[in-house]
Amino acid sequence: MKIGMLDSGSGCLSVLHEAYHTLPAETEYVIYADLDHVPYGTKQQEEIVELTRKGIRMLADRGVDAVVIACNTATGAAIKAMREEFDFPIVGMEPAIKPALEIVLGEELQYVSYAAGCAREAEKQTKQETCSNKKRVLAAATPLALQAEKFHKLVNRYDEYDLVDPIALPGLVTFAEKEDFDEERICTYLLEEMDAHHYRKEDYGALVLGCTHFNYFKPIYRKLFGEEIRFVDGRHGTIRHLADLVGMAYNEKEVPVMFRCAEELHEKYHTTFFISGRETNREQDQHWLRLLQRLEAIRHI
Repeated sequence: MKIGMLDSGSGCLSVLHEAYHTLPAETEYVIYADLDHVPYGTKQQEEIVELTRKGIRMLADRGVDAVVIACNTATGAAIKAMREEFDFPIVGMEPAIKPALEIVLGEELQYVSYAAGCAREAEKQTKQETCSNKKRVLAAATPLALQAEKFHKLVNRYDEYDLVDPIALPGLVTFAEKEDFDEERICTYLLEEMDAHHYRKEDYGALVLGCTHFNYFKPIYRKLFGEEIRFVDGRHGTIRHLADLVGMAYNEKEVPVMFRCAEELHEKYHTTFFISGRETNREQDQHWLRLLQRLEAIRHI
């Protein structure tokens, strides 16, 4: 099975890393990182649709059996059109709003229809008083991802008690692409963005990582928000859905992985990387290796 993955840049490695751990070892991967146009999150939707189309066409030319749009922004902007244009499965990312709310509410959420919602209005009002003492959910993503219909549908469906606070953090994409994980610099950036919205870090019990680039910064989030903060993102659900869709085994126990040299990415993990359509060189492969090593080191944070 050959799987294509597409992202505006290096964020897709966090999804690839999840696939290495849970999909069969013989799986082949073709990665399209559109570094010529990173970040997507500050672009217009029409441009993102065209860039996504270009990437998926290249992946199709490489003979992939399915594609993961490993980018929340591109998923929200383009996945509907891409599914209409291409004849193989295309899986996207979804902001993990529901599981984040389940963390802070301590209960499993169900979809509530309009009629059922009206019938539960008295219950809702009572529970809102209780929820005033609950921790909140900080939903971090790119500006365009937060504007997407998918994000608003998820919030409207599950956030009955107004616990979700959105925040756009496009600067984290730039930090990740530069491999800049300086704790002081990034904490300052995060606090400045939160202060602009009058958000207080002590109010949050769950942090939604609504951009695949954001997974690189977990140790810094933990230092900023405290040990009790919980992280949620769409990688696990995306890879599980992919496996179900194409009939692949999904390893619940996780396959051990080790990244010792860049050559192993090609030879052991059967992965080919492209930057905006150009096959990468050794220097860029070293960049992928360092980012994957970081993801492995912080996997269980």
